Amino acid sequence: MAGAAWECVVQDPDLIPTPLPRRNGWRPLEVRRIDRPSPLRLLAVLVGLSRMMARLAWMRLAGRWDSRTAARLLRGFLESMGGAWIKVGQILAMRNDVWSAAFCNELSLLQDRACAFPADQARRVIEASIGRRVGDVFSHFDDVPIAAASLCQVHRAQLRRRRAWVAVKVQRPHASAFLAYDVRWIGVGAALLDGLGLAAHLQWREMVRQMRAIIEEELDYRIEAASMQRLQGTLGEQGIYVPDVHEEYCSRQVVVMEFVEGVALSELLRVRGSDPALAERWMFENNIRRSKVAKTMMHSLFHQIFIDNLWHGDLHPGNILLLRDSRLAFIDFGMAGSLDVEYLNNYKMYIGAINSDKFMLAADLMLMLSGVLPPLNVHEVRQKIADALQRWKWRARMKNGTFSEKSLSSSTFEIGQITMAYRFAPNWTLLKLGRAYNAVDLAIGAFYPEIDYTAAIAEFHRAQAPRRMSQVVADGQKSMAESMTMASMHTRRFRENTLMVQPAQSPGGDLLAFTARTMRNLLAAGFAYLAAACLFQADPALIEDALGTGSGWYRLIAGFPRLDGDVWLVFLTVLGLTTLRFHTLARRLGRAPLRLPMPER
Repeated sequence: MAGAAWECVVQDPDLIPTPLPRRNGWRPLEVRRIDRPSPLRLLAVLVGLSRMMARLAWMRLAGRWDSRTAARLLRGFLESMGGAWIKVGQILAMRNDVWSAAFCNELSLLQDRACAFPADQARRVIEASIGRRVGDVFSHFDDVPIAAASLCQVHRAQLRRRRAWVAVKVQRPHASAFLAYDVRWIGVGAALLDGLGLAAHLQWREMVRQMRAIIEEELDYRIEAASMQRLQGTLGEQGIYVPDVHEEYCSRQVVVMEFVEGVALSELLRVRGSDPALAERWMFENNIRRSKVAKTMMHSLFHQIFIDNLWHGDLHPGNILLLRDSRLAFIDFGMAGSLDVEYLNNYKMYIGAINSDKFMLAADLMLMLSGVLPPLNVHEVRQKIADALQRWKWRARMKNGTFSEKSLSSSTFEIGQITMAYRFAPNWTLLKLGRAYNAVDLAIGAFYPEIDYTAAIAEFHRAQAPRRMSQVVADGQKSMAESMTMASMHTRRFRENTLMVQPAQSPGGDLLAFTARTMRNLLAAGFAYLAAACLFQADPALIEDALGTGSGWYRLIAGFPRLDGDVWLVFLTVLGLTTLRFHTLARRLGRAPLRLPMPER
């Protein structure tokens, strides 16, 4: 596909907006040389993590707990660590089935900021990666970067051959080593949490696996270049500009793309926060209408998902550039998503059922999309999902409702809370879709919260019906009865074949579960006794005040042989871990996963 379809595209000069005056307090990037990761990095992480945990514990004990403040503290820690820790925050923000909406939204604001690295290091990375000297490729190369993040920085340059101004995205020196170091220790922490059975339903190791996959993709800039080339054609049809890629100068660590003259939505939002009059003058001067920009963002996301099956996975305000006449440009395609075709077709049926107010059918389809289910009361869960979708539809139609009530992500959040309550396994496909919706929701909510979601969705369907929507809407309308019948048949069979209560276990399974529970309870009692004995030997007054010297429990505790502190530490640690292991075993024996019957091909 790299032939004529990808001829060099040049930004229309008539769409270049006037500069937005810099806000007060703007500071140039700090420059710092990058060395290989130090063994002391782990110590810095542990110190930062300990400080954050201490503050969170104080908030809880003082009765001042607030999920948004807690998320803000976590966000500050992750931003200070950078690298893989930013990805940890992005993964956590996707888990709207676990955390509150305020917590997820706060983590979605993670800013991937970092000090810049010196130009000589950037030049060495470029030359080693593309195998050519910087001076042979560029007639001009700005040594001062225009942006920096934990994985890369961007320089402005001019190509020697074409005389075109380009943005050169350069990977940070030793980026892969830093990420490998961080991921290794994050994996150790996840394995420890998993082994102890702490919040096992969060599937810590799977979260780390997803993070590794994201990092591996973002470290190979050839993938980003390919995504840009594909999306250049599909987004171009929607009137959204994508920088042209100079493929001959791209490699695993370098991307050379057209330099787009525009103003980041994030920058306009900051100016509007400090000087609303200046922001309004700039928008009027460049013929930028907030309603049109918001609808373009929403329609574009729908088009990317439902028609192109390739979407920009990180459309936060920093990756959206405003051009004249309410036109947009998208940048930074390091995260892009697509779906298996069969899964996409089922997802289209799910969205179609919601649009048609067929909420029970939509609930059935959501259960089908979820894959592996735990033992549950299907009728109960199905009704709760249908009720949640119906509530969202009502909220979206309200004229006086808040943006957060009407947003697309509010429906996915509420369904996520339901699936979490019933211990569904994380569905990363749906979570990644939810991340895309949430990013656009946050951008629209900050720029044009007055948007009418239902009207915008209806307008999208009307606009696409004569064209590519023939593959989605027209085909869907032509076979709607057949599709609905098939869906009803599959979901009816699913409900008939799915146990409505906890499944009966074999006598052997019951015996194992009973044994595990008994051992857990005995070990827990033993741990409590030993902990009391340890406290008594450290400070007898604590036990005397609590039990009194005449009680049988006091005599039992006081009679335990005296042990050294190191022996107590080993003793209690081993017993505590063993107790947790039996607790995990008891829970697993009590809950066997149930796989959803899938439609026959």
